Amino acid sequence: MILRKTEIVHRHKDRGENGFTLVEVLIALAILAFGILAVASMQTASLLGTKNAYSVTEGTAFGQQKIEDLMTRSYNHSDLTFGAHSATQGDYTISWTVALDSPITNTKTIDVDVTWTGAGGAQKVSSLQFVVVDIV
Repeated sequence: MILRKTEIVHRHKDRGENGFTLVEVLIALAILAFGILAVASMQTASLLGTKNAYSVTEGTAFGQQKIEDLMTRSYNHSDLTFGAHSATQGDYTISWTVALDSPITNTKTIDVDVTWTGAGGAQKVSSLQFVVVDIV
């Protein structure tokens, strides 16, 4: 069998393209590892964001619960006296301030603040406000 020059060159090209070199495999693994690290970083940030959102929702719910509790009290109840009041519920501190004759006579404006320590030790606050009327 006599081989022509073009067939010899063609056979040599096929031999060099049978697989990947070690350098190509290492580069592909490095790119894959970099991508996996990026996904892990995003997952951590997502979990932190979810935890923060949960604590804001829970703090606001505690404030709304306190408002509903105060709304059931009589106008002259000790929890609705002028000044600052507070209570704790788990990791949350609920404080409310009562202002008399505000915005008009025979009303009380109650400012409810729920505070807690968020991620990284930052102080977080959820503030709510409502008005109680003395029905005469």
